[in-house]
Parts: sequence; C-alpha cells; structure tokens
Amino acid sequence: MHMQSAAHHRVRLSTWAWPLVAIAVAVVAMACGPATPTTLQPTPDYHALETRVESMLRATYTAMAPPATPTPEPTETATPGPETSLTLAPATPTPFVLSDLYQLAYVQGGPEGESSIVLEGVLPQDRVVLSRLAGPDAITDLAWSSDGKSLLFVSGYNALLSRRNERNLFVVRSDGSGLRMITGGYVPADKAPGPYVTLEGRVVGAQGDCLVSAQGISSPVSIEDTGNFVISGVPIGATWARAVCTADGRTLAGDTTIAAAGGVFPPTRIQVVEGGQGWKQADLSRNGAVLAGTYYRWGLGQEAADDTATANGERPASVEPDGEGGANYRFWGRIRGLESGYEADLETVQQGDLNGVDWSPVDDLLVGALTGGDGGWLWLWDATGASVGELYQMPNPDDQILTLANPSWSPDGRQLVFEARRWYWWGENRYRTDLMLVSGDGQTVQTLVESAWGEHASEPGWMPDGDTIVYQYVRTAPDRDLASADNGSIWMVQVSTGLRLPWTSGPDDRAPAPFPASGARPTPQAEPPATTD
Repeated sequence: MHMQSAAHHRVRLSTWAWPLVAIAVAVVAMACGPATPTTLQPTPDYHALETRVESMLRATYTAMAPPATPTPEPTETATPGPETSLTLAPATPTPFVLSDLYQLAYVQGGPEGESSIVLEGVLPQDRVVLSRLAGPDAITDLAWSSDGKSLLFVSGYNALLSRRNERNLFVVRSDGSGLRMITGGYVPADKAPGPYVTLEGRVVGAQGDCLVSAQGISSPVSIEDTGNFVISGVPIGATWARAVCTADGRTLAGDTTIAAAGGVFPPTRIQVVEGGQGWKQADLSRNGAVLAGTYYRWGLGQEAADDTATANGERPASVEPDGEGGANYRFWGRIRGLESGYEADLETVQQGDLNGVDWSPVDDLLVGALTGGDGGWLWLWDATGASVGELYQMPNPDDQILTLANPSWSPDGRQLVFEARRWYWWGENRYRTDLMLVSGDGQTVQTLVESAWGEHASEPGWMPDGDTIVYQYVRTAPDRDLASADNGSIWMVQVSTGLRLPWTSGPDDRAPAPFPASGARPTPQAEPPATTD
C-alpha cells in the first residue's frame, strides 16, 4: 500500500521493529476505539504501512500531552455570504495550509449533535476541520468531485427551505467556502429577486407543531391554531410553498405549487400527510456535469403515498405498509445534469431497492447496488440513466438474506468493492456486513473483509494507490442491524494482503471519502472560511 510521503515528514524505523510497532498500534486501537475485527489476517507488508503507523504513534503521543488552551470561537453572524444564506456553526478560526499528503475526508459527529467535515493527511498536523453544521446527523454520505475541488454531501440542514426533501444535496469547496444547497428548488433569500409580497393560506390535516415555508424566504413561520398562516417577504417569483408538522414523534408533510397573478398570491391550501422523502446518497460524474444518487420516500401505505403524490403533482411512490403498522421506505435512483437541467429516474431493471451508486473514473458508466427478494445485483447505467446491463448477481444463501450496498470503483476501473449486509435468519436474528471485491467485468469475486456477527464494514472507498480501501467500522448487538449503530470509526484494509488497521478511533466517524486519484490539490488560503459562506 503506497502512502504519499516526503523525507522531511518521516523517520524510518528499522525492519525488525515493525512487528512490535504493529502490535503497539493494535493495543492503542483496542484501548481507544472499537474492538479489532476478529478475522485472522495475512502477514502484513510493514514497510508499506510505515508512514501511517508513525503518524498513529505520533497522534497517540500528542493525545497524552497536556491539553492546550482552547482557542476562542467567533460569534456566529447572521449576515449571509455571497453564495448562500445557510449559516454554519462557528469553526475554529485558525489559518491552515493543506499538506501535499492530504488524503482523506470524512464526517465526524460532535457531542452536541453537530457534524464536521474533516480533511486528513498522513501526519497528525495534516488535519483540517472545514465546517460544522448544527443538528443531529447533519452531514452524511460525503463524496469528492473528480477534480478534487469540491465535496458533495447529503444533509438535513435547513430542509424546510427546500420544496419537499427531508435531506438535500450540498456542495462545498475543498477550502470550506461556497456552501450551497443544490436540490429541492432552493433559492437563497439574498438572491431571490423582488418585489416581495405576502402569502396567506391554510394547512389541512395539521397536527402538533407546524412550520410553513416558501421558495426564497429566509426562515419558516409557525401556523395559527386554526391552521392558517401568513408569510411576509415572499419573492413574487416563488413557485412553491411547504408545510411540515410534528406530533408525538410523527411527521406530516406536504407542499404545493404557487404562482402570483397581478402581483398577488391567491390564498394557498397545503395538505399534509404522514410521510417524507429526500436524498440518501449521491455522486458526481468524472466531468462533474452529471449527478446521480439514491432517492427515498416513506409512508404508512399506498393511500398516504397517493395523497402525497397528488399534493406534490408527482407520480405515486411504491410505498407499502411494513405489516406492523409502521413506515416503510422505497429507494430508487435519480440522475440530473447540473447545467443542462436534464433530470430522470434511473431505468427500472429489477424489482427491489437501490442502495448506493458510483460513477466510473474511466468511463461514463454508473454502477448501482440493487437488492430484491432473491438476492442482489450490481447494475450499470449510462449518463442518461438508461440501463447498460447486469454486472454481477449475488443470490441469497439458504440461511441468509442479503442486501448489497455502496459499490465503489477502483481508480483504474478494473475492480469494485461493495457491502454485503447479511441477515442470518435461521434461528436467532444476527447481522453483519462484509466487504466484497468483484472484477470490473463481474467474472471474479472474493471476500475482502469478513466481519463477525455484530460487526459491520460499510461505506468503502478506494485510496489513490489502488491497493488501499478505507471504510467505516461499527459494532452492534448481534441481533441488531447496521441502521441501529450509534458508533463509528474509520479503518483501512490493504487489498494485496488483507491487513486491516484503524485510521481513526471514533467514537462517531463515518462516510470516509478518499481524495480522487485524478484530483488537483486544493489551493491553500491565508484566512479561514467565513462562518456564513
């Protein structure tokens, strides 16, 4: 496994010392993070891991040193930045210079529910916190643009400022500036042209606490006890209004199209039903022009789905009850041209759910992981969303039900790694998630990380060397699935040897995104990014 390095960044350890160093790292990892996966490993290539192990040891020594005096944080400002009105929680105002060893981005959860985007290199000092967003699970599913200039992520941040999504897609530059929501019909308030008028209406089916929003306003408003609402300062060109209500742990939502006539909006009626929708995951094509991802919708049954679809002017979603009176989710693929405006669903090829897509780094091909009643598939689509054909099929074993998820191409396009989530149903319900390798032609497959029951290796991504895969490692009770996990750390596995080592110690690190092999290194900036940009 090759890790970028320079002579002035490293001090070689003697060959005989590397087994002892590896043992020390393993002890540190067990003390500070999740337990080491139980699968036996081949003899590792210690020289190939030298730089990373040194950095881990240095990080351990740093952690043992007395804590530094905290750096005061700036007061959050409400002044919108030049590109967005989204407000970031304060970030540490320390200027940074990105090292040429910069390799990985990931999401780190904080004690107050905030999420941060973290950039790391080989050495501990090559660490930068780009931004923090307030709110639980604010950032998920991180991905780079192929040129390394931007990061794409999914977030529930300020979801009420989008037309109907619970989670939207955001882009931020690699220096932490230029944060913007790119889905949901979002228009920043400072860019919505006037004149500005009042929108009045009523929410039908309202329960509990309800908020109403409209395109281009700065913040939602509450409804009255009667269900009526008044929103001032709505741009005359606004095209939608939305309502979301929460009551006793339930969510009701709905939206409608609005259009001003003679400079006035007619009274608006918004029907809310129990359900929701949004983005789960997304990726950008190699030229950055086409976005594809997994979209979801949930509800309590077809009646609720039809009501939501009618209110939204969409086709009904395939949402059925789960048999126990709870909600059920449906996942499918969407594709859109960022500049062309082209938008379509991925062509339906199998009955089942889509769980993650990834663009090829060498062709205009999209791979997705589909799961149906009899097993799963890796499937290919072109840049228009048309089916190209099956790449690989993985049927369910006699004693297990499989879910395939989150495929990722190697930098040369010759291999893919993907999750195989296993539910052992014969007897006790037990869960685990393995990582599988398949050749680019789908002809050969092997297990890369075989987890114990209650262990999960998920969200894999390839490092630029083509021999290292980083992934999220979590633990659950053996009878609980991956969705129940409340912990996480980042691990890496060497494809050629199977050696596994921790990259972070957690306790809430997720969504690792390796820097793209073809990406240009970000340009350092002298000042930190503005907290409102």
